[in-house]
Amino acid sequence: MLGGDGGRQIEVTAGDLLVLPAGTGHRRIKDSWDFWVVGAYPPGQEEFDEFTDQAMCTNCGFRLRAVNLPKRDPLYGPEGPLVKLWQGVA
Repeated sequence: MLGGDGGRQIEVTAGDLLVLPAGTGHRRIKDSWDFWVVGAYPPGQEEFDEFTDQAMCTNCGFRLRAVNLPKRDPLYGPEGPLVKLWQGVA
C-alpha cells in the first residue's frame, strides 16, 4: 500500500522497482515465502524517522523539504531517467 492509511494498494512482482519520495507512507499488506523487500537510502540519508501520526511530528513538512534529492538513479546510475525527473522538481 502506498500513501499510508487509506492509500492505494498496488501489486508488485519480481523485478519491480519502486522509488518513493521522502515521506511517502508505505506498508506490506501481504507476504509470501518468495517475496522480499529491500530498502536502500542514498548516502547520507540512511538515518530516518518513522512517524505514523501527524501529531507525532510538528515539523515534518520542513524536514521533508530539507531532504536532498539523490545524485543518481538507483537503477541506471548518475545519467538515469530519474535524475532528470528529480532535476525538474528541484
